[in-house]
Amino acid sequence: MIGEDAKTLLLVEDDPIIAIAEKKALKTYGYNVITAGSGEKAVNAVNSDPEISLILMDIDLGSGIDGTEATARILTYHEIPIVFLSSHSEREIVEKTEHITSYGYVVKNSSITVLDASIKMAFKLFNAFVKEREKEAALRKNEEMMRNSESFAHICSYSTNLVETDIDKSAWVCSPNFYNVFGIDETYPHTIAGWSAFLHPDFRESTFAYHERVIRERSSFDLEYNIIRINDGAERWVHGTGKLEFDAQGNPIRMHGAIQDITERKEVEEALMRTKRLLSESEQIGKVGGWELNIDTGEQTWTEETYRIHEVELDFNLSLEKSGSFYTEKSRPILENVLNRAIEYKEPFDEELEIITAKGNHRHVHAIGKTDLENRRILGFIQDITYRKSVEKEIKRQLSEKETLLKEVHHRMKNNITSIEGLLLMQADNIMNPEAKNSLKIAISRVQGVRVLYEKLLVDQQYEQVSIKSYIEELLSSILSVFPEYQSLCIEKDIADVNLNSNKAVFIGIIINELITNIFKHAFHGETDKHIHITFAHADEKTILIIRDDGIGFSRRYFRRRCPVSA
Repeated sequence: MIGEDAKTLLLVEDDPIIAIAEKKALKTYGYNVITAGSGEKAVNAVNSDPEISLILMDIDLGSGIDGTEATARILTYHEIPIVFLSSHSEREIVEKTEHITSYGYVVKNSSITVLDASIKMAFKLFNAFVKEREKEAALRKNEEMMRNSESFAHICSYSTNLVETDIDKSAWVCSPNFYNVFGIDETYPHTIAGWSAFLHPDFRESTFAYHERVIRERSSFDLEYNIIRINDGAERWVHGTGKLEFDAQGNPIRMHGAIQDITERKEVEEALMRTKRLLSESEQIGKVGGWELNIDTGEQTWTEETYRIHEVELDFNLSLEKSGSFYTEKSRPILENVLNRAIEYKEPFDEELEIITAKGNHRHVHAIGKTDLENRRILGFIQDITYRKSVEKEIKRQLSEKETLLKEVHHRMKNNITSIEGLLLMQADNIMNPEAKNSLKIAISRVQGVRVLYEKLLVDQQYEQVSIKSYIEELLSSILSVFPEYQSLCIEKDIADVNLNSNKAVFIGIIINELITNIFKHAFHGETDKHIHITFAHADEKTILIIRDDGIGFSRRYFRRRCPVSA
């Protein structure tokens, strides 16, 4: 009876009668048997039937290729156990088959029990071969993966002989990527002297000293050091690790470990250190420190300058209560409010606050922060603005002194001008000559123009700007007070309410004074029922002043005399 999982055998036999007998016998042992009468047919059968598990091969196969040739052709493309089944028992024939395959040789007419045992042994040998081949394939794959990983990670392995003390004898072995890391090849001397040659001179003595200490203390090797690649002279950083192996007496005999090229990592670390130093120095120069607050836990992180601003050590135990205690009673509720609003409404804040440092120094700080709810934090910076505040206070003090002094100067000048005005008025009252009296009045009105301006500057306490509308109106009142006979005049005013520089206002006052007194003298001739219209406008850095009157004007004869026209 043949089971569903019966193995299929290919019986290669050129004698049909023998083939039938052997096929029948093998079927009784549960094998599924197919036959081939020649070497060529055997090759074709294996190529076309993947179910064949084992071949029983006769050697003499008639006029075609013999069994050994057929076996060689089959094994070229297929891995399959082949057992020779032949009537030959000569030594040279048996040895010839052993060079082709080694799964067994059975002499014909042996019992079916012997043949079955040989077939089973061939299957065991073949299965063992397949497993071994799979192990070797897996090992080769692992080795390839290890080589690729070592190459990708710039890492290699080594093993050193600690017993060998001759520096010129071979003392270490390594993985292939070791040669890439150190810039050497397989011909490089694997000696203590060879190892010493690629250590950087600045690290050679300390590295060997550390190696000796590891052996003496029976500890593990773990060190970062500098090497010089042999092929290109490049300086590289490596990280070496190692573990000791001991003999039966407990003496260290070998060290096995790994070495990784960490140059890129060290360059990144150095760049980060430079950036950190620059940031720290910049913070210290600008007195600006960073901070971060975890919304959920209250955990805080400060940069070095923030610690310096608060005058505490870097190991200061931060907490919300402790950091909040630095702020004054006036500033603490302000800080609490902005932090609460930052959490609740995601509002950024920008406040100037006051703190008292751990050493009791009073400082002004500028705190700016924003919320990062995605990462559940508030972050920002704090700047020590104590010096700026003291400078601002000093500037305000000096400005106050300057304003006080300037006010006193203006006051004294106004008093002096008033005294001059009073003397001129007294002189005018004592003069009987109308012509002289009028000249003095004109002089008095000019003085009044300056006095009115100083009064405006003192009253408004703005020593650079003056309201031109108010100034002109008071100036006109002062002029009329000197010329009381024109008090009943109708003066229409259209004056823009703008502020002008006091220097410009002085000249405008002088012009208005000259024009108005000129109108009194030449246009009205004592008539008091006349009109004067004053227009003042200022826009785009341009000033327009227009003064019109309804006096007698100029005769045509005057214009002809002033502006003659040729015939």
